Amino acid sequence: MNNTIKYSILASVLSLLATVIVTVIALHHINKLRPIKVFVEYYTCRIVDYVQPSEDKCKTLPTVSINLPQKVNAQQLGAPDPQALQVFFKSNSMEKHIYAHRTNSPERVLLYRKYYSAFEFDAIWDGQSGSIDIFHWPERESMDFHLSDFLTLAPDKSRYWMDLKNLDMNNVREFSNYMNLLVNKNNQLSKDNIIIESKNVQAVSFLENQGFRTSYYLPTNVDKDNCDNNRMLTDRIIGNIQDYPTRYISFPYAQQNYVDNCLLPITGEIAQISWGGLPFAIPEGASQRYHAYIVDHSLEYSEL
Repeated sequence: MNNTIKYSILASVLSLLATVIVTVIALHHINKLRPIKVFVEYYTCRIVDYVQPSEDKCKTLPTVSINLPQKVNAQQLGAPDPQALQVFFKSNSMEKHIYAHRTNSPERVLLYRKYYSAFEFDAIWDGQSGSIDIFHWPERESMDFHLSDFLTLAPDKSRYWMDLKNLDMNNVREFSNYMNLLVNKNNQLSKDNIIIESKNVQAVSFLENQGFRTSYYLPTNVDKDNCDNNRMLTDRIIGNIQDYPTRYISFPYAQQNYVDNCLLPITGEIAQISWGGLPFAIPEGASQRYHAYIVDHSLEYSEL
């Protein structure tokens, strides 16, 4: 390949990369561009190296590393960019079973309610105060934002998906009693419009028997492509599903092959709810397959 062709290819690719940068800047804040910058820098280096070879200089380029402070709350981290939300909703009409991810602050409730009628949030049962405290435990701090507060901000006829982080057999009865009281005195909440999700399958199955909609949050430390590599864990998951029935099983979208190939052939069909994929995107077929699906609205998952 002669130099004229090489430099023509280089110019075309660099022009394309420049277009990508301009587009992203138009849609998102500068402080979220670090991954894009590293991507562009690396591949520009590779193209230049193709034209003028050098010894592995591209390997010295920086990698993406984003470390956010752990002990902050969701309100301090803020809500994702409303402009990006507007772009997303111009091409997506939300069905009732599509949920906004990590609606863990009043600010996010007020933002997402413009687009959604279904909200996922993280919470713990606080036995000392007798309340459901909404925050992503243990990475984030409480801001004293409770489910009772959330219900006053959400639209009428909303749906809820609660990822309950600390549910166990020691607190499930106390939690169940509180939820029954909340349902009885609040028109915004019923046993049919909230999913209670937990990794503690025995405790969440107890709630299923109390008439709540529940989901067993499957372990995620599995080999997604090889059932034999997970045999002991898979057998335990199958036993849990069979011994402690719940309305749904829940897992990240990337774990679907594992569920299809390693679990369902033995357990039989079971209703599923899921999340994942790219920000501001719903994977093809997800809204049809899953009884509930969460949409992510942050370029950086760790910021949520």
